Amino acid sequence: ARRQRRSHRIQEGKPRTIGLDVLLDDSADEASDRALADAISRAPSIVLAARVQTDTSTPRWLKPNPLFLQPNVRLGHVQTVPDVLD
Repeated sequence: ARRQRRSHRIQEGKPRTIGLDVLLDDSADEASDRALADAISRAPSIVLAARVQTDTSTPRWLKPNPLFLQPNVRLGHVQTVPDVLD
């Protein structure tokens, strides 16, 4: 719900493209995912993060939740470096 509210506020500025530097390759809960998918559908153009999972024997692309992959969505590769605590 928080992401959806932010998206609505951003859209009030009428941007041509929105870029989200947030990994969305897992699911929060169905209601939140659907609310975010609805907000994404109203953006004219949006770029979502995709990454390569390299902590397995076979690297693979992790794309956003399929609900978010809509006609107005493009993917942008992001590099993730996990935080390591001492």
